[in-house]
Order: sequence, then C-alpha cells, then structure tokens
Amino acid sequence: MPWFVRLGIACLWWCIAGSTLAAQLPLQDYFIDRWSTRDGLPHNSINSMAQTRDGYLWFATWEGLARYNGRTFRYFERGRETGLPDSGLRALRSETDGNLIVAGARGGLSNVRHGHWLAYAPAEAMINDVLRAPDGSLWLALEGRGLVRRPGLDLQTRDYDQTLIPDISVSRLLRMPGGGIWAATSEGLYRVSPARLLAPQHMAKAVGLPDRPMYALLRTSSNQLIVGGVGGVWRRQGERFVSLHPDLSSMTVTRLLEDRQGDLWIGTMRHGVMRLSKGHLEYLNVYDALMNSRVLSLLEDREGSIWVGTNGGLARFRAAPFTSWTRRQRIAGDYVRSVLGQADGSVWLGTSNGLSHLIGHQVRSWHQEEQSGPSILSLMNGPQHSLLVGTYTQGVLRWQNGAFTPFLSRKQGLASNEVRVMLADNQQPDGIWIGTTRGLQYWQGNQLKKTYTLADGLPSNFVMALAWDLLGRLWVGTAQGVVIMTPGGDLHALDLSGEDHAEYAFGFYLESDYAWIASDRGLIRYRMSDGQLGLIGRRAGLPVDKIFQVVRDTSEGFWLSSNRGIIHVDYDQAMAVADGQKQRLEVERYGERDGMTSSQANGGSNPAATLTPDGRVWFATASGVVSVQPQMLSRFGETRLPVVIEDIAVEGVSQGWVQGIQLPPNERRISFSYAGLGYVMPQRIEYRTWLEGFDRNWVDRGTQNIAEYTNLAPGHYTFRVSARYPYGQWHDTEARVNFTIRPYLWERRSVQVLTGLLILLMFVAFWRWRVRQLEHNAVLLREQVARQTHALREQAEAFEQQAREDQLTGLPNRRAFDEELEGCFQESLNAQKALALAIIDIDHFKRINDQWSHLVGDKAICAVADVLRRVAPPSCRVARWGGEEFTLMFPDMTMMQARAYCDQLRVALEKGPHPSLPRDLWITASFGVSDSLAAPSYERLLAQADTALYEAKNKGRNRVELWRPAMAAVQK
Repeated sequence: MPWFVRLGIACLWWCIAGSTLAAQLPLQDYFIDRWSTRDGLPHNSINSMAQTRDGYLWFATWEGLARYNGRTFRYFERGRETGLPDSGLRALRSETDGNLIVAGARGGLSNVRHGHWLAYAPAEAMINDVLRAPDGSLWLALEGRGLVRRPGLDLQTRDYDQTLIPDISVSRLLRMPGGGIWAATSEGLYRVSPARLLAPQHMAKAVGLPDRPMYALLRTSSNQLIVGGVGGVWRRQGERFVSLHPDLSSMTVTRLLEDRQGDLWIGTMRHGVMRLSKGHLEYLNVYDALMNSRVLSLLEDREGSIWVGTNGGLARFRAAPFTSWTRRQRIAGDYVRSVLGQADGSVWLGTSNGLSHLIGHQVRSWHQEEQSGPSILSLMNGPQHSLLVGTYTQGVLRWQNGAFTPFLSRKQGLASNEVRVMLADNQQPDGIWIGTTRGLQYWQGNQLKKTYTLADGLPSNFVMALAWDLLGRLWVGTAQGVVIMTPGGDLHALDLSGEDHAEYAFGFYLESDYAWIASDRGLIRYRMSDGQLGLIGRRAGLPVDKIFQVVRDTSEGFWLSSNRGIIHVDYDQAMAVADGQKQRLEVERYGERDGMTSSQANGGSNPAATLTPDGRVWFATASGVVSVQPQMLSRFGETRLPVVIEDIAVEGVSQGWVQGIQLPPNERRISFSYAGLGYVMPQRIEYRTWLEGFDRNWVDRGTQNIAEYTNLAPGHYTFRVSARYPYGQWHDTEARVNFTIRPYLWERRSVQVLTGLLILLMFVAFWRWRVRQLEHNAVLLREQVARQTHALREQAEAFEQQAREDQLTGLPNRRAFDEELEGCFQESLNAQKALALAIIDIDHFKRINDQWSHLVGDKAICAVADVLRRVAPPSCRVARWGGEEFTLMFPDMTMMQARAYCDQLRVALEKGPHPSLPRDLWITASFGVSDSLAAPSYERLLAQADTALYEAKNKGRNRVELWRPAMAAVQK
C-alpha cells in the first residue's frame, strides 16, 4: 500500500478515534474496578482521596492512610513516622508543590512530601477538611467545633488558632477567587470574606439556599460555584442560587466533581453516584456497581478515570480499551455466538436467546413468540434489508420487519437444522452456501442445488467456516481440515496435519496471496503461490492452542480470539515467523482486567468476529459481545507515565528511599523496587533500567518491577528507571537515585598504588640479584648448551627421517603421504583443480614370499620402488603405503590423465629387467585410480582408489582400473 494512502487512512482513523474518545460514554459502558479490605484497603470507608504531583493515589480511611501505586497499597498509621495521634483520617489536600496535607480524628494534622512526614499541632476536634491559603495559613473544618484559621507563622502550635464559625460541624471548604472561604456546614453555607474574617456571612433562604446541612462544594472550570447538600444541588448565579436539576431535590448530595469533559459527577447519601451531562442525569447505584450507596469522596485522576469512595469500598470508572455488552445493556442473551458488522457501523448479535441490533449505544432485541428467542449460531445479510439467521435447532430463519419467519429446515431438504455458517454466493444473487454439522449445501433461493459430504471429498461433515478468495475459490473449514473448492466445483484438500497435527479450521482471513487459518493449533498461514504452510503456535509465543477467529485491523495487527482471552500480534512479525525468519513474536493477551466481562471467546460458528468502519473489532464471547478500539490502546501508549523508586534493599534489608546512600565494603547486593504510576493498565506497564557505572545502556525489564545487582565493584553509581504502557514510546520521565559502594582498605586507590610501588621495588632488587647470578652461570652453561644442542639436533633429524621414511625403500611412508595428501586435496579444492590418486598392489606377493623367501620379497618391493622412481613423472609423489602397496599422487591431473602414466608403470614393472631378482620371477602389479572431482574429501578419495584397486584384482590383476560410481553400489 502506498505511503500516502496509509497516511490518509491513519489521519481518518485518528479523526474517528478523536471524536469517539472525546464523546462521553454512558455510565453503563464504563469498565468498573472495585477494591475493599479483601483487596488490600485498610478500611472500606474511603473518606477522602487525592493524587499527588508524583502520581501516587492516596486514600484516607478510618484505619489509616493508604498509598496506591496501581498494584499494591502501602499503609501509614498513627505513630512516630506520621506524627498523627489517631489512624482515623477524614481529609486529604494535594498541593501543587507536591505536599499532601493529611487530617482526621483527634485533630490529627500532618504534611507528607516524598515520603517525609512533618506533624503539625493537632486541632481540638476531628478535622473534616483542610486547605492552605496563599499566605501559608491553614483553614480547618472541625466536627462540632466550627471553622478555625491557623496562621502560617507557627503551625506547630494551636495557641494562635482563630475560631471563625463556632459550635457547628463544618464538612467542606472551598477557596474563593478573592481569597475568602466558602464553608459547607451542618447549618448551611457560609461565606468568609478576607476583610471580615470574624463576621462570616450565612447564605440563607434570601439567596435561594435552604437552611439545611451542606456537604459538598465545587468551583467549576467556568468559575461557577456549585453547592450540594440535603435537598439537592444548587448553582450560584449572581448573588442567588438556583437548583441544578429537579430530580436531585429529594436527595442528600455528599460530594461533587467536574471531570475534564465538563460533566458533573454527583455523590449522594443513599442513591449512589450520578452524572449530569448537558442536562441529562444518569444514575449508577449500589445495585449497578458501587459497594455501598453512600458516596464519601470523588476524584478524577490524570488518566481521566473517575474514583468513587464509599463507606463500602472503592470503585473506579474508566474507559477501557475493551467494552462489553451483556444482558445488563439489554442484549437478547449473554451467550453470543455470531457477530455481523454492517456498513453503517452497527452490529447484529446472534445469541443463545435471540437477536440483537447494536447501533451506537442503543440496543434493540427481538425474540420469537415464545419467551426465549432462537439459539443463533450464524448470521448473513439477506435481500431487501432482511437477515438470514442460522440456528441451533430450527435451521435457517429469516428476520425482516422485526419478526422471524421460517426459511429453510430439514423439511425443505436442509442437511441439518444446526447451521454453523452461511455465505452468499459470489455469482448468483440468490445463491447461498450453508455449512451444517452434516455437510455443505448450495441453495438458490429455497431450491437445493448441491450437497457435499465426506463422499464428495469433504474432510469432515462438520462445516463451520466459509470464505471467498480473490480467485473466486470457496474455502471451507471443517473439524478435520480445510478444502478449497474451485469455480468448477472441484474440491482440493489442504492437509493441516503437518502443522503440529492441526485439525479444526474455525475461521479464515484471506488476502491476495495468503490465507490465514484460525485452527486448534494456532494461526496457520498458507501461501497460495507455492502452497507453503507456516504455523504461528505455542512455539512462536502464542499462549493457547485454539484460535477461533482472526481479524486484521488498520494498524497492521492481527486480533485473535480464544478461550483464554483476545490476543494481539503484529502482522509483520506473524509473517516473519511463518517464513521461518523469526522464532518468536511479541504477544499481548487481554481479558477481564482489560474490560471484558468474560475472556472466553466463542468459536465453531461464523461470523464470530468482525471489523466495523469505525475501527472497532468485535468478538462473540460467553458473556456478551466485546469490542476493542485499537486506537485507544495507541492513546494509552502515548501516556507519559511517572515512575517512582519506592524502596532500596541492601543485602535484603529495606533502606527506604535514600538519595546518595553510602554502602560499606561488605554490602555488595542491592535491589531497587519501583513503580510506574499508571492506573488504567498497571499490570501491563513495562520498565527499563540503567545502572550507570555497570550497564552500558538501558536494560528492558518487561513488567518486572524489581531490579537486583550483586557483587558490584566499589564506586559511584546512578540507578535510572522509566516506564511505559505496551506499544508506547519511552519518554524522558524517569526516576533516578545515586549511591556509592565504599572499598575495602586494600581496594582503595592510594593503598593499591603504595602496595604496587613496594612490590615493584622488591621485584627490581630481586631482578638485579638474579641477573648477577645468571651472568655468573652463563659462561659455564654456554659451552654445555652448545654441545647438547648439536647432539639433540642430529638426533631429532634422524628421528624425523625415521618417522616419515620407509626404511626398506627409502620412499615416504604412509604417515608422510597421508599428511601430504590432505594438504594437496585442500589446495586442489581451493584452486578448483583436479588431483588424481593411484594405489598399487604387487600381484601374488604372498606367493613370492612363500616360493622364494621373504628376503626375495623384500628385494621385489625395492625393485618396484626403483621402477616407480625412474618411470613416474616428476610431479608425481610416490610413497610406500604399507606391505606390498604403494601410492601415487598426480597433482593437476584427472584420473583419465593419470591412467596413461599408470599404464607405463605397469608395463615397465612387467617387462623389467630386475637384476636383483631371480630370472624366473616376473613382477606385475594392479592399479586403482580415482580423482578429487568425484570425492568430497581426501578420505573418500583414498576409499574410491582402493575400491578401483579391488576391481582390478577381481578382473585378473596386472591392469589399471578407474573408479566409477557403480563400484560403490557393488561394494555395498
């Protein structure tokens, strides 16, 4: 695809993604996480929440403060570290400079920053809220003791506390733009002006507020004041307050929050949480998601998730990459078997209990006349805005105008009422291919034209996948493999058994030259141009065997469904594995924690997955239909995740977080615990570390959040760590800490230098003494060495000659010849020249020894050696190979060229004369010849020449035989 087309598609997708993500999701479409004491909270009442500048989330409970990093909670209770008189906490305030003010029972008041606590003098009663004014003073909302201002000159004492509103309970404080304070109290709303601190103004019915307890205050992004309490929510207009929504008038509002979309979240006493968006009020109560209907706190974190604290636990609303639709969203049934996407972006859902149509966030469902609808296995678009519905027991139904009517069943000749897949014919407008559990059928309208079963070439009668390729061929997936039907109706089986014994073919994705098959052994690629198969299975990194559906998105990725979640792999990596160029590919698996109601996807019928024009990929699962927005995953990947170093452990003992720590020489094992403070996909956060002074570059840690180093050398080090979401970029946000390992005394540079100098002086002194001694002995040894060297040289030369020369003939022996042959053979290969070899055997040599004696036999061997020296060409290397056998090596000759010389030698041996032998003794010899052109190694060259020699003997001796390949077969 040209680059400009890719760029255009990318821009279009980002526009679609941007509009999709900017639109506010309905409350029921948010993915909701929940936490309680079972999950690590110290108490289920979440009285207040805050997120500090470093990215940590903090939760104030009745049993202490909990800090959350996305994976674990850490507790802070009363005691020396915090300076708090009681663990019960009510209020948290995060400040722009990184400070967190913590307040609660018994007037406890403390400040924490980067793990360091500074306790202030406690107030005289429990603190419900606290804020710091620009002048450094603290404003305290007390239970039963009113509003108190503590000057910032000395926060360690309460001697200068000013009580501004006495003897009432103040629940919430809000700073006014001009420097004053709004206070929500048990007697209504108060305003404290900077010029009249000691004369707070009660906002009574005269300004439109009832004389009732107020619990919530909010200043919106448009600088509007919102007040919530008993009887609803009010907005300030000018100097008056008006009701925000009439449906809230019967409720007690406890908390208010404006999100980044400008929508208002409303926490109530007994009606859970609501959201007011453009005048529309949505409800979500304890029966929907919250652990208890009383909302105590609200928070929007930096990733846009909404946190709801109740007196029964903690809940979070987030826009997850995966969204599920179940019966809770009014689809016909939770067990979805078929998903059919439409050009307008809508999706038809075939469930075990009927049919649903999902248009945007609107769901319409249909049943038959009975209470439960048909159990649907497959779907297909029919003519005239109809829909063909393949069922489990009722054959094919037609849905049109909001009603089901029978279309095809066994009564009309359908092979089985269990219809797994349907596909429109690519030639006839009314042609339909129907796959059942008893074979494949072709229908035109309601007329059966052809049935294909095992007898016709199907590998199995259980048909569950159909697809057309660009050549007009029909691909059929069955329980025993794949068959390809040509336009002429011929069936060609595609054997998958060689791919880890694959059998089931659940689905197809077809390209111009490639067919991707979802099977029970992974993803199989078939290349149509040459018929090559390639498997992407467990060995390549897939976590499961069975892959039900394969869908390619617009971001060059494959989405695969399975019984254990939805799997994403890169298209190019899958290609590389199928081609054998890559062993493993990167795999991301998604499940319940990513927004799926169930990670069990369904297969065995089609279509069970689809891609809609808005870029969503849809999957049928055992608990509703799930869609994934790949563009949302890309958005998460762009998040700049803050990362913190939470703990440093030396020799297994925690040191906390200490900058510039100095370690003694005997402590060389150090580990770092760190966390990326992202809360949308905390378990998927990836890390990299760099220990400067030890590592050469960044080291990928995957999702591991601990790095340990052992046996570090003394020196100065800097540990660095950064984090990202999967598929994201590494940003410059990182945490780092410096530390030093002190050396032992002997490891110090000064000690090492001094020790080196002493050793050097000792060495010099010893060297001088030794030189004098050697000079004294040198004269005595020189003559003795010369004599012994001369004697040894003569003896070595004699031994060398004896080791490489045959003593009887004076020719090189077998050892010398074998070494020379190996070298010459390699030279001939490098020069691409021939090398011929002949092995000679004296004929009937045993008879010579027996008839004339061994002495005559030795003379015969010497006579042959003399002839070989005299007659052989100058370039020929002659050697005695052992016994009555000799070898000849002919460099730069083929065996045909060497044959002529061997014939001359044979004639010379036969004719003689041989003066040293008896007159009636005739010597003949047999020759076996081969060359390097027919031998892969010099050992094979020897073996081939030896084979030719035996051939010469078998044919009567006194002859020359050349090696032929047929000799090897005869010898075997």
